[in-house]
Amino acid sequence: LHDAQLTVARGYGFTGWPALVHYLEVAADLSVDPGRIDDEGLAPADRFCALAVPRYDHADAPPRWQAAAELLAADPTLVERHVWAAAAAADPIALAAHLTARPMLAKTPGGPYNWVPLMYLCYSRAPLDRTEAQVLTAARLLLDAGADPNAGYLWCGMSTTFTALTGVFGEGEQGPRRQPRHRFAPALATLLLTRGAHPVDQQTLYNRMFRPDDSHLELLF
Repeated sequence: LHDAQLTVARGYGFTGWPALVHYLEVAADLSVDPGRIDDEGLAPADRFCALAVPRYDHADAPPRWQAAAELLAADPTLVERHVWAAAAAADPIALAAHLTARPMLAKTPGGPYNWVPLMYLCYSRAPLDRTEAQVLTAARLLLDAGADPNAGYLWCGMSTTFTALTGVFGEGEQGPRRQPRHRFAPALATLLLTRGAHPVDQQTLYNRMFRPDDSHLELLF
C-alpha cells in the first residue's frame, strides 16, 4: 500500500502521500465551481453577484452581465443588502457604509461563490455607470480594511489559483468578448500590485496568451 501511495503521489508531482493528502484538504476549502450555482434560486443580492462575474464556462456572455445591471437598476438597494453586492457593483458609498459598521467584512467570504468582496469587485463585468476613480476608491476601501490583494479561489479544484489579478486581467479560452478584461484593468491591476499582489500570476499568463498583446506582461514585470 505504501508503494502504491508513493507512486500515485509522485505521479501527480508530490513528494509523498502526506503531501498529496494535505493539498487535497487545503484545496477542498478553496475550490469553487461557479457553474453549479443555480442563479434562479438565489436571493436578489446574491443573484446580482452571480450574474455580474464570469463563471469560466459556456454561460459567460454579455447578456448575463447586462442582466446583472438591470437587476440593480430595478432595485438599487441591493448594494445595501450585503458587502459582496456592494463590491460587485464597485459602489464606494455602499462599501464604506458596510465597512464602517463591520470592518472585518473586507476579509469575510460570502455571496453566491463564497468569495471575499475584493474578488467580486475584480471579476465584475456588469455594465454599470462607474468611473475609474469610483472603482479604485471602492478597491482601496477594501484593501485599507484588510482585504488580501492575493485573494483567490481554485476553479473546480484545479491547482492554478484564479486570483483577484486574474479577474482584473481577464480573457481566457472563450475570447475577449465572452471573458473580457476589467474595464479599468491597467489602473486596478497597478493598485493591486502596489498593495502586494504577487506578480507571478500563473492563471493570468494562461488566460492572456491567446492574443498577441504583451501589455499585461509589461505591467507584471
